[in-house]
Amino acid sequence: MTGGFILIIVVTLKFTDNRQTFQMNFPKASQAECMVDAEKIEQQLPFISIKTKCEPTSVFIPNETEGSINT
Repeated sequence: MTGGFILIIVVTLKFTDNRQTFQMNFPKASQAECMVDAEKIEQQLPFISIKTKCEPTSVFIPNETEGSINT
């Protein structure tokens, strides 16, 4: 099992009273890489809000020899 991080970007469009929000997720190899990218992206504009966060994740990598029988 190996760990990594997910950069989560939440964009909110505030053009009318009916706000629209969508989310994008990008895998990152390390927390440091995730944090650097997050700082570059986060913005506050009059009609658009862009928020970011980094969340840890785990990815299971199967062992090819596990469960096999050598004869």
